[in-house]
Amino acid sequence: MRKLCSFFLFSILLASVVFGTQENRYNINLVNFDIPYLWEIKEPIKARKVELIHDEKIATINIVQRKFIEDVTANALHEKRAISHYDGWIKIVARQGSEKEKILSKSGDMYVAVYIKQFLNESLTLDEYLTAEYYFIKDNHYIIASVITTKPYWETIQPDIKSFLQSFWLGKGEREQYVPKEVTTLDWVEQYNSNNTNYIDANPKLGKELSMVWEKVATEHNKEYSWIIKSDSLMFLTQHTLSKMDINTGKTIWTFNLKKKVNPRYIAYHSNLVFLMVDHPYKQIVALSSDSGERIYSIPLSSLDVFPMFSQNRCIVNDNGIISAYLISTGELEWVNKTVQASMKTRLVGDESIIVVQRENKRVVGLNSKNGDIEWQSKTFHLVQQPSFWDQHVFLPIKDTSKAEKLIILDKNTGKIKWGFNKSILNFSFSHPISVNDTNVIVGGTVLDQSTGTQINALFGINQVTGQLEWQKTVDTPTKRPIITNTNIVTFDEDNAAFIMDTLSGESVPLEIPLSENEQLSDLIVYKTHIIKISQKDKQFVIACIN
Repeated sequence: MRKLCSFFLFSILLASVVFGTQENRYNINLVNFDIPYLWEIKEPIKARKVELIHDEKIATINIVQRKFIEDVTANALHEKRAISHYDGWIKIVARQGSEKEKILSKSGDMYVAVYIKQFLNESLTLDEYLTAEYYFIKDNHYIIASVITTKPYWETIQPDIKSFLQSFWLGKGEREQYVPKEVTTLDWVEQYNSNNTNYIDANPKLGKELSMVWEKVATEHNKEYSWIIKSDSLMFLTQHTLSKMDINTGKTIWTFNLKKKVNPRYIAYHSNLVFLMVDHPYKQIVALSSDSGERIYSIPLSSLDVFPMFSQNRCIVNDNGIISAYLISTGELEWVNKTVQASMKTRLVGDESIIVVQRENKRVVGLNSKNGDIEWQSKTFHLVQQPSFWDQHVFLPIKDTSKAEKLIILDKNTGKIKWGFNKSILNFSFSHPISVNDTNVIVGGTVLDQSTGTQINALFGINQVTGQLEWQKTVDTPTKRPIITNTNIVTFDEDNAAFIMDTLSGESVPLEIPLSENEQLSDLIVYKTHIIKISQKDKQFVIACIN
């Protein structure tokens, strides 16, 4: 009976907590939050300041919002407060707000700091006070939420503070939904992978002698095709057929004959959906279930010249120069920027906070991925290859004023140039887009051999952080754009000669890829411990797994 009563009492308390967070929702100006259970707002309420007090008087939460005269970052705000309010306190935690915290709070910037100070009380014993401050920047306002308590009650109030912060957000309208960032580096989710990096987190068994594991011949022949690899499944698209096969066995899982005319050069995977670009009877992006191939929804467009980009929970498209964002989960339109006048020749790159677009006037702009607003704009650049994006960097292969070509790197948040790779004195020209990982940039192109006066083919390894040239390797013929892993790059040349190179030193080892007579290598793919080759022979595709 006691257990039943205890359970009943617990249920009532739980119901009270849920009821309290629903009914005690509070908003003033920009600030929205739920009042935690056992807390109340101190009267009178001021226009720009709110104070919450725990019923047992063990802690308070102060919220202050102000307009700032000049732009300030959350970190700069924290540093000013540390000097003006916490001189003599010990700072025990200081960190930038996470992407999740910024998205859920709808703040442009966020910082967190925790301070502790000891005071000698009347009994000549030490009291320890703790203050946690959360700094938010929203448009031209800053908001500071300060949690004040003593050290013995710090753990007691943690559930309340967590509840408060989880419900806290800034602005009007609907609160942002957070979708965890999809890990794409273990798979090939689109051509050249996310943000055109040609990077894959893989560790293939690359020995000199390789043997065939399985081989399949595709009956349809078309020089244009595309593929993705997700969770040990290879999806292969031609103009009339989409197939899914097990990468370990080569067994076909399903095949669809496509009744509508699709772009065979594009297939992508995001959030358990496969995306195709359909040309006929009308232009659209179609989302299919990756498990069954069933059509889920479509996005009608007037142009399919630029491949879409996927950012957090959004599909971003360039439709005749108009940039639009659609929700991946439903295909519903979220926002439109009709004024950017985007180039119809340049792909979109970016992440969950910024979308990098080249305009028709050749300027590059950074759009806010949440609403499409322009955050920054660069000067004009003449792009000669498609851009790439990694972490904080935008990589632009451009033509120099000397008519030679070079690589420049922009900061994703400001659009300012961070460093560049310039071989214009040797009349450098790109052979293909770059490949990039966390530490290295691989550039392929031709340079002038000063001893002979002729152009030679070369690969360059560049430090991604500093822009310093680490190594340079001459190759006999132009190479396919290299795939880059954490430690190696894999590529092949026009003579079907494949090789693997160390990303740090440029040292290379030949790869003997099994090829029959008249078989021409089209793609060499690394995935986990596998090597997949796609080749053409007798007007047919040959797909094989070799180890």
